[in-house]
Formats: sequence, structure tokens, C-alpha cells
Amino acid sequence: CTECGIVLVARFNAKDGQPFCDKCYEDTAERCHVCEGLVVGDSLKSGDKYFHTYCMKCSVCDAELTGTYFTSGNKFICEKDYKDSLEKCDVCGDHLTGNFYKVEGANLCEKDYKNQLSSCSYCNKTVEGKLLKLSERVFHPDCFNCA
Repeated sequence: CTECGIVLVARFNAKDGQPFCDKCYEDTAERCHVCEGLVVGDSLKSGDKYFHTYCMKCSVCDAELTGTYFTSGNKFICEKDYKDSLEKCDVCGDHLTGNFYKVEGANLCEKDYKNQLSSCSYCNKTVEGKLLKLSERVFHPDCFNCA
């Protein structure tokens, strides 16, 4: 045994390519962060914590996490529940995963936000950010001219 030096006759455990007797292996083996049991065989690791595959579950639906998962406040969330928790664009219904816009209380993805922007009455380019509005006409500040 790598740890205590006892001669291993038949059965032994291996960790990091080194042989261990049962007692030393249990003393040095990783423990499941949920049930505190020894982690032997298939396991999952998140950060520096180990989990039995059957102990790592979604904090929303309690399903075992077998594929992609997300973390939020030290809780694990399955992909389906994560997507269900995301805001959606009020125009197209797509999940808003990155930057999005809030216009008059509506959530908009970038594509739908840009589609609702006005064109400058002078240069016909999209007006985003600072603008001047005169009646129903919109101008870039640099395009507006009183003459």
C-alpha cells in the first residue's frame, strides 16, 4: 500500500495509479458532496466537489443531471429548467441569452430592437442612441439642420 506500506496480496484499490489497501483508500478517497459516501467508479466533478451520478440533481425538477447543466447560487439546474427560466423576446419569443433591450416594458432581442428603430429623415440611416424628434420625423443630432 502506498500509504501504510502493508503488502497487498490479492485485491487492492488504485488512486492516481498508486495501490492502496481498503482502509487507506477509504481515508483518502473523494466523498460525495451530497451524501458524504465514498465516490467509487462513475462520478461527476463540479469545481472541487465530487458527486455520485445519482446524487447530482436539478434543484428545480430533481432530475439526475446527465448532460449539460448550469449553476446558479451553488444550485445545479438542468438545461430545460435553465432555458425555461430565461426571459423571452416579446416579439419573436426567442430566449434572451445575451444582451437584450427593454423598450416601454417590452423585452426585445437585438434583431427585433433594431427592426423597430426609426430611420433618420435626412440620411435614411437607422437612428440609435441620441436622436432629435420633430413632429413624426426623427434625425441624428448631426443631421438636424434648421436651414
